[in-house]
Amino acid sequence: MRLKFTLLALCLFLSSCSVKLSYQFLDEALGWQLGRYVDLNSQQNKQAKAFIDEFHSWHRQTQLPLYADYLEQLKHGLNDQQVTAAYLHKESDVMQDMLDASMLRLLPGLTDVAMGLSDEQVNEVVEKLTKERKEYKEDYVDDSPEDISKRRLRDLKRYFEPFFGRFSKEQKQLFADWEAELEPYESYMLVQQLNWQKAFLQAMSLRSDRDALQASLKQLMLYRTDNWDAELQRRLDYNQEMTFEMLAKLFNSRSEKQRQRLARKFDQYAKDLRELAADK
Repeated sequence: MRLKFTLLALCLFLSSCSVKLSYQFLDEALGWQLGRYVDLNSQQNKQAKAFIDEFHSWHRQTQLPLYADYLEQLKHGLNDQQVTAAYLHKESDVMQDMLDASMLRLLPGLTDVAMGLSDEQVNEVVEKLTKERKEYKEDYVDDSPEDISKRRLRDLKRYFEPFFGRFSKEQKQLFADWEAELEPYESYMLVQQLNWQKAFLQAMSLRSDRDALQASLKQLMLYRTDNWDAELQRRLDYNQEMTFEMLAKLFNSRSEKQRQRLARKFDQYAKDLRELAADK
């Protein structure tokens, strides 16, 4: 089973001030993400830049037209029918498949970079992962339930506000009811993060065997929940169901003005993506 965060991820990306401007910095953003976890030497930086540039060119030419077509389809699906949780679940699968295609395209280049990491650099990555896990614990496990709730609601509203504008009283209540129904899962997720880190270390021990390393990295990148703790899986399944049901109600509660706003947004994004794809 796959986690369904892609609807929120799509909204977060599209709600940026400019899709064109954001996309122009994709290669820098990918390089920055690598740099967050490990300091690469000059040769490793050249190697990383080469595969990121190749990925950016492939993504621009092959994936952006698909995204544009999909946004136009999604616009009609959200505006021309009664939205259901099942529909949103299905569309989330489609988005996840598109994301997986990009992750698979990155995989060979990331494998090559990983093969060249020293033991010291691997330890550096582990230290960064440990720090992130500590920050996650402070923000989502140790923090008060009231503050966690406020943060969750704030983030959700921020994701969807560009597509809705001002929320109605009914819509704000939907958010509040949704948040109150969610089951806490963060402490279980903290354990899963540690398990992921252990799997990463195991993968890095295979750096002398490219095929084995790439297979292990693929499992880490295309992360599924099948082997997760049963209680964590149950809570995530429940929260996912609650989220899709809330989102269906949210879309069905829109005013005509809000429907038109979403249509304009999606049309502009599709136009921007097609122009980016045509820009060599």
